[in-house]
Amino acid sequence: MPLQRVMAETTAGEFAEWQAYLDEEDVRRTKQDYYLAQIAQTAAGGRLGDYLLDFDQRERRDPTDAEAKAWFAAWLGGRA
Repeated sequence: MPLQRVMAETTAGEFAEWQAYLDEEDVRRTKQDYYLAQIAQTAAGGRLGDYLLDFDQRERRDPTDAEAKAWFAAWLGGRA
């Protein structure tokens, strides 16, 4: 689907929901994370936890009015 069509059919609320979902996905560990940690543990020894990456979740804050306006202007391609 072309980007322009997605932008035309996606509301700001839907975009915010996707953003929140993807932020959570970035810090969630998967089976692959544990599998790769097991390989590293087998090769180098130590504890499994030594090889699991920790992703710090950023502190969430609401954007300022100026940031929100700039984001929407960029998202609309300067049509705002």
